[in-house]
Amino acid sequence: MCELFAVSARHPTSIQVSMSVFAEHGGLTGPHKDGWGIAYYQGNDAWLIKAPESAANSQTQALVRASAPLTTLALAHIRLATQGNVSLNNTQPFSFPLHGKKIIFAHNGHVPTVTDASLRQLYHPLGSTDSEIIFSALLQVMTDNADRDFSTQVGLLERFLTDLSHLGPLNIIFSDSEYLYAFSNKRTQPDGVVRAPGMHYLCRYCSADSEAKLSGVTINGHQQNLILFASVPLSNENWVPMTPNTLYVAKAGELVQPLTTRTLPSVSPGQN
Repeated sequence: MCELFAVSARHPTSIQVSMSVFAEHGGLTGPHKDGWGIAYYQGNDAWLIKAPESAANSQTQALVRASAPLTTLALAHIRLATQGNVSLNNTQPFSFPLHGKKIIFAHNGHVPTVTDASLRQLYHPLGSTDSEIIFSALLQVMTDNADRDFSTQVGLLERFLTDLSHLGPLNIIFSDSEYLYAFSNKRTQPDGVVRAPGMHYLCRYCSADSEAKLSGVTINGHQQNLILFASVPLSNENWVPMTPNTLYVAKAGELVQPLTTRTLPSVSPGQN
């Protein structure tokens, strides 16, 4: 299975140390050697770099970490190929412009029964992975429900992803440049058994006179709030296992929801 990492911060920050640990999982301390990618948001657009190679051994990855801009929102992915060949068009994150914003998406899991014919999609994928089909279908759900209030949109997205998770392990991070979304289902654990949790999260709040490195995210000179999501904890801090089949939403370094009780119309994988 692949691995995911994302961060939402109140003020622009550097994530070099976390990315160094995360990149080592891509072929050095972990088997995820089939591609890597990272997106740093700058306003409603994002600086997206990816390559179909081992992150741990990539000179480009090292250059990106050294020269990356400060950001309030970033998403990263390292790939262990389970569907589709090792190529740039199968390397995540994926991106698509929607409603004047760049949507960035990454998936960990394997849903082999998801095909072009099984889901309504906004665009035809460039590659051959189940992940990109799911991304395109998620964009379709976002477009179909763009006029609804925010809480209802979140609930419908959660319902759609929960329905898909019945077909196979499904862990997802995505963003519209304002909100960071994370959906956790289950993943292969160190003992080889597929079970929850699919991801973990970590919240940190630091005073204006703090200057510290927490989970590899540099805090300097601000009242800083941040939340990190990762497939596996990236430090010895108190990472919290995410509740399965719940869509977490963060904005400016704070967790603004999950919503757990609501009455919503069903959005099935084939009828979004």
